[in-house]
Order: sequence, then C-alpha cells, then structure tokens
Amino acid sequence: MLAETTSRDVALHRQDGRILGSFHTDWSDRAPPSIGSIIETGGMRTVRMTVDRDDASGTCEFVSLEPGLFLLTLDVALPQGMALNLVGEDLIEFHYRVSGSISLQGNWGDVIQDRPSMLLWHQPQGHDDVWEELGSADMKREVSATLYCKPEWLGRLIGYESALLPDDLRRILNRQSTLPTHRVLPHLPETSSIIHAILNDKESGPLRLVNMKARGYELLACALRSAASDSPPSRPLSDRDVKRIDDAREILEREFIHPPTMQALARRLGLNVNKLCNGLKARHGATGQHLIRAARLRRAYELLQSSDLQVSQVAYAVGYAHHSTFTAAFVERFGISPKALAANRNMSRN
Repeated sequence: MLAETTSRDVALHRQDGRILGSFHTDWSDRAPPSIGSIIETGGMRTVRMTVDRDDASGTCEFVSLEPGLFLLTLDVALPQGMALNLVGEDLIEFHYRVSGSISLQGNWGDVIQDRPSMLLWHQPQGHDDVWEELGSADMKREVSATLYCKPEWLGRLIGYESALLPDDLRRILNRQSTLPTHRVLPHLPETSSIIHAILNDKESGPLRLVNMKARGYELLACALRSAASDSPPSRPLSDRDVKRIDDAREILEREFIHPPTMQALARRLGLNVNKLCNGLKARHGATGQHLIRAARLRRAYELLQSSDLQVSQVAYAVGYAHHSTFTAAFVERFGISPKALAANRNMSRN
C-alpha cells in the first residue's frame, strides 16, 4: 500500500536545503503505524506525502528509481510562495514545469522559469550561494516533476564524451563546471503526456514503481534530445556581454508596448544579434518575444485587478492588437481568463 504521510519538518521538498535526504529518509519512522508501508521493490522505493500546512497544501512524491536516479513530483498550493537556500549536492537536474513559478538567484547569476518548459540545472557540491523561490503573487499553484541524476550515473549510462550530450552537460560530467549551470529549454508536447501520466497514476503496488521508472527514462530521453538540439553557444560570455544582455532584458521588459526589434536592440547595445538572442536564452531562459509577452501579461494582470478598464481596453493598453490573442495568452499564463479575473475584481468591490 502507498503510504500517505503528513510532515511539517520538511521545507516542502528539501531538508536544510538538501534534496537527497528527502529520498533517503526512512519516512516509515515518521508515519503513524496505521498509515501503511512505503512501496519498495527491486531496489526502488517511493513515498507520497500529503502536505497540509498554512503555507502549503497538496501532495509531493519522492521516488528512488535506482542508485543515482531520483524523481520528485509536486502538486501543491503556495498562497504566499516559499524561499529557501539551496545546498550544492552535485546533481544534474531536469526540472519540468507544468504550472507555477521558480527563480534561482545568486552571485553567479539568476534564472526564472514561469511558464511550461524544462530547466537544466547543476549546482556543484560546496557551491551554496543559491536561493530558490517557488510561487509568486499571481501563480499560486506549483505543479512540476524533477529528475535528479548523479553525474557519475549519467556518465556511465550515456558516456562522458557521447555526441548525444551538449557542451554544458559534457563539461559537468568531465568536472569542468565550477559554477551553477542553468538553461531553460522549450516545453515539449510529449513531456506533458508523460508528466500527466505520472501525476495521475492510480497504482498502489509494485507496478507503480515499474511505471515510474519507465516514465522517468522517457523524461530523461526527452531532456537529452532537447538539450542537444537547443545547445547554447560554446564560448562563454564576457562580463561586458553579460551586462549588455541584462540591459537588453530590462529594455524589453520596460518598453514592452512598443518593443524594439532584436536587430534594432542589438545595434542599440553594440551586440551581434545572434549573440544577443543566444545570450538571452542562456542567461534568462527566454527569447526576446517571451520576455515581452511576460511583461505585457504581468501589466495586464495588474490593470485588471486595479482599474475599471474593460478587457479589450487592457489588451490594447499592453500592446495586443487582437482581443482573442490576448485572451489565449492570458489563460495560458495565469490559468484564468481576463474576463473572469475582471468579474472577480468587480465582485470583491461590491
């Protein structure tokens, strides 16, 4: 039987900033005897926890698929968001975001993932200058799946010099990466069906672990294909280029109503247009168009909550020419239509 436990001494999914302890902890010692036992078979084990706290509610599941490969799923409401300091454990993470928002920040840089996509993340052991923030004021539900791979495990599986590996992954496996590595990759339709199957698996015996392992390998294959086909430039960015690319992001988010073209922005900053586009993806995990759209939708959300403008007026005010395009983008971003949000605003005022 799959154990359903409730825990308040775990920061949702990490203990003291570490993730591996959540997979290795003997949860059966913490669960009441009447709850049941954790599933274990063939060297695999899983536990599904029910989270019921003031700051979080929902479920999270920890699955040890084999030595060196772990899977975490989260489906939780975060009314206020959550922040914690992460400890480097030398794990290669493939984080598949379904909904919600995550940001990682430190002296090494920052990355924000606030739409369906995949984040490649590696935090070397001993590099603890990382703060993780989950949730945001407008995206209160965290739904995600994360594969954690030990580099030596992935190296044995694929081969350290395999042509399947992009440059950044190869540097991690060959111990040439001393700072956190991050890259946001496009959302793949096939990963949606895999994650949906994981989150909705009703099996409660050993077959659940068999299913989880098969789907974990499917997710890993999708991740490696995506990383290899969307590899960033192999040359590192200079400090000057980093400053210009960060300036580009600020310009796009500030001038989102009438944004410059990427060619015009590159000329304005003295950058090659390819370096600008690739740099935005490497530094901030987004294209220029994604940054513009995110800024427009954030402003639209604010206007729908704080003004009396009609939906069509808000769409025009933030730079959308077509009401239908605006509505589709808004629903994808926030999970609610702009008309419904405006109606909620009016009801709260009455």
